Amino acid sequence: MQPQTHTSPQPACPPGPKVIAFSDARTAVLANPVRRWVARIIDLAFVNALTGVVLLAFSLIGAAIGRANSSEAVEGMLMAHAGRLGGYLLAFLLVITLLWTYELIMVAIWGATVGKMLMRIRVVRAAEGTRPGFGRSFLRWLIPGLCAYVPFVGGFGTLLCYLTLFIDTKRRQGLHDKAASTVVISTADR
Repeated sequence: MQPQTHTSPQPACPPGPKVIAFSDARTAVLANPVRRWVARIIDLAFVNALTGVVLLAFSLIGAAIGRANSSEAVEGMLMAHAGRLGGYLLAFLLVITLLWTYELIMVAIWGATVGKMLMRIRVVRAAEGTRPGFGRSFLRWLIPGLCAYVPFVGGFGTLLCYLTLFIDTKRRQGLHDKAASTVVISTADR
C-alpha cells in the first residue's frame, strides 16, 4: 500500500492587496481598512484642534468686548459673560460650518482630507477612478451624519456606517461609499 500524503489546498490567488479595475482598464489598490480608520482619527484630531483654537479665540474676544463695554464691576462681569456666551454661539456656528464643509470640500476637490493625505489614500468614483465631485462627496458625507440620528443608537449609527467597510471584503466600501458609488484607493505606489 502506498502511503498517503496530505496536501493542504492552495488558495485560488495568493493573499495580498485587493485591486479594483475601472471602466478604462486602469487598476488601483484598494486602501487598507486600518489605514482608513487611522485617517479618520487624524481628521477628528485635526478638526478638534481647530475647534479648540476657534473656541478659545472667540471666548477671549467675547470676554474682552464684554469688559470694554462696561465700567461697573458687576455689570462688567455680566457683560463679560454675555460676550463670552455670544462668542461661544458664534464659534459654535463657525465650527459646525467647518465640520460640515471640511470633508465635503476636500474630498470633492482633492479626493482626500488631511488624514487621508497623510495616510496616502484617496476617494475616487468606483466606476471611473476619478475625483468624486461635489454631488458624490455630499452624499458620502451625508450618510454617516444621518446614521447618527438613528433612534437608540445615535453616534453608534455613524460608527456602524464606517464599520461596514470591514464587512464588504470585495470592494471595502462603507455604507457611505456604497451610497455615493465611491471606493478608497491607496496612493502609496503612485
